[in-house]
Amino acid sequence: MPPYFVPILRVRMIINRFLWHGAISPETAKTPAEVGSFKAAGLMYSFLESRGILVSCGDGRYYVDTTQPYPFSRLRVVLAVLIIFIIILLVGLGIGLLVHK
Repeated sequence: MPPYFVPILRVRMIINRFLWHGAISPETAKTPAEVGSFKAAGLMYSFLESRGILVSCGDGRYYVDTTQPYPFSRLRVVLAVLIIFIIILLVGLGIGLLVHK
C-alpha cells in the first residue's frame, strides 16, 4: 500500500469511530478515548477540525458535523476521471496498433 494512503485511511478511521459511537452533535460528543482513538494523531485531528468535519466542544469531546461533505469525495472523483482517461487512452492505442498492422 502506498504511504500516502495511510493518512487517508487513518482519517477515515477516526471519522468512522466517532460516527459508530453516535457522536454527531454537541450533546452526543465523545472523547477520543471513548471511541477508541487517540488524540496523539494530532495532524489528522487538526486536518479534520480545519475542514469543519470534526468539531471540538472545548472540553476534550468531539463530534462529526454530518452537514459537511466527506473529505475525500473530491479525491474519488479525480481518481475515477483519471482511471477512465487512462483506459480510453489504452484502448485508443490498442486500436491504433491493430489498424496499422
